[in-house]
Amino acid sequence: MIDLAMRNRAFLVVAALAAVSAVRAQEMEDPKELAALAWQVGTWEADIKWSMPGMEGDSKMTWVVTKEGPAYKSLGTMEMGGMKSTETQYFGWDDAKKKYWSYTFTTYSAVPRIEWGVIEGDKVIFTSEPWPMMGASMVTRGTMTKKSDKEMHFLLEMKQGEAWAKMGEGTFKKK
Repeated sequence: MIDLAMRNRAFLVVAALAAVSAVRAQEMEDPKELAALAWQVGTWEADIKWSMPGMEGDSKMTWVVTKEGPAYKSLGTMEMGGMKSTETQYFGWDDAKKKYWSYTFTTYSAVPRIEWGVIEGDKVIFTSEPWPMMGASMVTRGTMTKKSDKEMHFLLEMKQGEAWAKMGEGTFKKK
């Protein structure tokens, strides 16, 4: 038979685990700011027109966004001139900085691109910290403008001095 002391200890352990689980569940709730990006979840395709010197032309892009824990994950592929490049991005909310964060790993840089983002009306704007790409350090800005739940305009720019120069743009459509 189980004695009373052992039964009480077992009850206390179960009660403590339940309390810790309840606290952890509250801690792990998504910040409300993530809900503002939920419309991006899905598979998107676009024809992008590039105007960056040495990279002029058109490309096909696919962008697949999923929710993973307290962040989103996107897998991007681009085909241009017979070459394929990929990006894996994680993005979420930094409550202390009151900004969105993004870490992107690409096939054209050995280090991740770190970006900080804001929402301005119907635009999601991520601006990178300086990062090495194709032998140069650059700052880039990506703007996605929501046109509808199934369409968004994409604009990628590179900082040149104090101005922004367009690198590429196009319209993504949700499949």
